[in-house]
Amino acid sequence: MIRKLIFFALLSSFCQILLFAQNNMILVKGGHTTIGNEKGNENEKPLIDVDIEDFYLDKNLVTVAEFRKFVKINRYITESELYGGWHYDSQKKEWVQSLDYTWEYPQGKNKPKAQAHEPVRMVSWNDAKAYANWIGKRLPTEFEWEYAFKTLPDSFADTQGAPWQWCSNWFKMYEENTYYQQKILNPEKSLKGGLFIEQTPQEFRVSQRNAAIPEKAMMYFGIRCAKDVSE
Repeated sequence: MIRKLIFFALLSSFCQILLFAQNNMILVKGGHTTIGNEKGNENEKPLIDVDIEDFYLDKNLVTVAEFRKFVKINRYITESELYGGWHYDSQKKEWVQSLDYTWEYPQGKNKPKAQAHEPVRMVSWNDAKAYANWIGKRLPTEFEWEYAFKTLPDSFADTQGAPWQWCSNWFKMYEENTYYQQKILNPEKSLKGGLFIEQTPQEFRVSQRNAAIPEKAMMYFGIRCAKDVSE
């Protein structure tokens, strides 16, 4: 009897989470667009034309509280907890991996715990994908992400000072318009929207790109989910 009550309580909680998650999305109407920036970094060039289908994108980044529910219900262990998160060691002047840096303590266990309302950080691509699947969504492609922020720039929260957001696709260069013909598998996944590359603050540009291996968790990596309109 007690097990049944616990089960239904968890089910009810999950349904409430799912309902809120679906209502907190922006409908992005598809269209033809140009991706990239001739005045940007080399990996933003050259410009390429793409067609985007209708899709939904989260208004907000996934918060610590939302991610904590996912972890608790699924007994999920993140890759930063298994292998350690990456952080910049100011004394060694290099990036190092440590188990003291996790999604709950993105600045290290000697610093305050991440607040519930803050965007979750120090998550890998694998963690982000697992969360998105659990909530009935997916990660956006970087083309979808860039298109959404170009066409509806004021509709999304958490842009200034936001972490980089994992995208579903493997990272490729745009050069010579061979993006779709490239068959070499790049070991890195794309990220969009962040303001820091390594330790250097950047001016926010929707065309700006970053990349990392799927297992890597850093202070500057977070989650914004997408969803197909047909689902």
